[in-house]
Amino acid sequence: MGPKYAKLFMRDNPLGLFNMLKQKSKANFEDNSSSQKDADGKIIWSHTILLDGKKVGYGVEKNIKDSANLACLNLFKNLLPPGTTWNGAVKIIRENKNPLSI
Repeated sequence: MGPKYAKLFMRDNPLGLFNMLKQKSKANFEDNSSSQKDADGKIIWSHTILLDGKKVGYGVEKNIKDSANLACLNLFKNLLPPGTTWNGAVKIIRENKNPLSI
């Protein structure tokens, strides 16, 4: 992937879209990652997203970025209207001043 596409990709991945949502909304988001070892001794990452103290996104993967992206996808599924596609989520978050008010 060339450098001219790198910025677009970073903005349109789930974690980038979540960061945009955090900046635009006045909601109290908290997110954190933690790791633990599985039975084989390999590191497993979990990422949790809280909104006003309630868990709204969670992801577990072998890679820290993958766990964060999975948690963000889970967040969008929980917060956006049912049946919203990825392109719909991008449009809602980009075009609304306060995307959580829809």
